[in-house]
Amino acid sequence: MPTLTIDIFRKIWSLRNDGAILPLHNGIPGHPILVSKPCLMQAIKRPNITNMRQALLMGAHYSVEVENAEIILDIDTPDDFITAQKRYTKI
Repeated sequence: MPTLTIDIFRKIWSLRNDGAILPLHNGIPGHPILVSKPCLMQAIKRPNITNMRQALLMGAHYSVEVENAEIILDIDTPDDFITAQKRYTKI
């Protein structure tokens, strides 16, 4: 998520409500997810859930399409970092 802009945060923040706001880019889940405290507390109490997105989808949630492809960039491994570095570094 290192390339997220203030405009992305503003768009998602403007949609806040009692549920979870789940951004998508061309139908692909992205970041940042915005979750109200009551929604989060419900999600963490759900049994037999393997990840937070799954728990949030079981409660009140709203998907929003975001034009910026940066929302789907995730850096979890050294290879992800190298790929992002090549993509965003101007030589």
